Amino acid sequence: MNSNSTPQGNADTQLIAAPARPRFPFVILFLPWLLVVIVATLVTFILPESFSSTARIKIEHDHSDIPGMAERGAPGGYDPYYIQTELEVIQSELVLGKVIDNLDLNKEWGKKYANGERLKTPETLALLKSRMDLRPVRNTSLVEIRVFSEKADDAAKIANAVAEAYKAHRHEQRTQLSKGGIRALEEAYAENNVKIHHIRAEMAELAREQNTQDTSRLDEARGRLNDLQRFGQALFTKLAAEKTNASLPITSMVQIVDKAYPGIRPVRPNTPLNIAVGIILGGFVGLFLATLVYVLQLLAFRRESGIPRTQFSPGFRAVVHILIAVVVGFVIGYHCATPEGFTSPMVILLSLVLGGLASAYIELANLRLTTASAATPGQTKPNDAAE
Repeated sequence: MNSNSTPQGNADTQLIAAPARPRFPFVILFLPWLLVVIVATLVTFILPESFSSTARIKIEHDHSDIPGMAERGAPGGYDPYYIQTELEVIQSELVLGKVIDNLDLNKEWGKKYANGERLKTPETLALLKSRMDLRPVRNTSLVEIRVFSEKADDAAKIANAVAEAYKAHRHEQRTQLSKGGIRALEEAYAENNVKIHHIRAEMAELAREQNTQDTSRLDEARGRLNDLQRFGQALFTKLAAEKTNASLPITSMVQIVDKAYPGIRPVRPNTPLNIAVGIILGGFVGLFLATLVYVLQLLAFRRESGIPRTQFSPGFRAVVHILIAVVVGFVIGYHCATPEGFTSPMVILLSLVLGGLASAYIELANLRLTTASAATPGQTKPNDAAE
């Protein structure tokens, strides 16, 4: 009776102990996706709304509206370095400080963000910079001043104030330079007139004292007088030109092309975009986690079932390593290369070499481990142990 029941019992035990092949965990794929979508949607609706307004200005070099009158800088083509410099000037305290004072933002934003306490100018300046976005229009002298705010009217008001403050700063700067130059020319002209007066007095004294045979000193004084008179005439011409140039209109240096107007609808947060990003990102996260769990379960199943692990050929692994190295090298080379240089090909070539070395190193390491495992004594097979 015992002999008849033993084979059947062993068979039942083998049937019960045989592991089942795992299925792809679609539940793990769905749950993270749903969680990410819910979080993205909640965050989108919790975030405060923000409006934007944009003012556009045209920036030129310092010159008057009437060309040819003692220009300090003639108008030229598109200069990216000059535009970038002026963008930094717009964001400086010289310009934004005037905006803060004109709109009294220390007090207004202190009520919103500091429990009614007046903010310090550096704090308000940092807040204002974080709400501004300056963008040059490509291949033009136009600059967009975009300002974000919780209220549409405030955004438009601040953007227009920044444009007006920069325009006033440029005009004030030019006026100060003109006044400084005119003052220096006036001082030089007055000093030159004093020298002319002294030489004329000296010539009158020499004319009374010198005899008719010795006229060298008088001729030398006449030469100096002529030089000073020519220099004085040049100073007078330059001074007149500078005064005329300072009186000319200078509206072309900074022109407000488009004023900012209150936005109709908020630009932040972008509800459709945020939800779409949440759906896509959640799908990637869920797929990654589900694939990871499925691979781990499949490896456990193969291990418990005694299925040997599939080994790829060394050539196939070497090709994979080299392809990965090429992709990495292309990405790095593309970001490092310049249009005139050969950085990208050099980086790709170096990546090929590194990929080959990495493949050779991995294959040698696998070969060494396999050889060491085969040479290790005292190992017994499972069938031998069972026997």
